[in-house]
Amino acid sequence: MDAYEDLLAVVYHSSLPMWGCQSLKMRIYKITPFSVTVDRDVILPIRPNSILKWFGFSEEGMIFCQDSLEMVRCYS
Repeated sequence: MDAYEDLLAVVYHSSLPMWGCQSLKMRIYKITPFSVTVDRDVILPIRPNSILKWFGFSEEGMIFCQDSLEMVRCYS
C-alpha cells in the first residue's frame, strides 16, 4: 500500500495465479476527514512469470509499478 495526499492505493491478489501469471488489482481509496470511499479499481497487469517488485506514487500523484522483469507502467 502507498498513499498520496487524500488517496490510498492497495494492491492485492484478485484470484489465484494461473499459467505463471499473477492476477493483481489495485484499489484506490479517497480519504476525507469524515469518510473513506472507493475511488476506483484498476487491474494491474504484470508480465508472465514475474512478480510485482514495487509500486508507488510520483511527486505529481501518478501511480507507477515495476515488475521483477523491470517493466515499468504508469497509471494516472
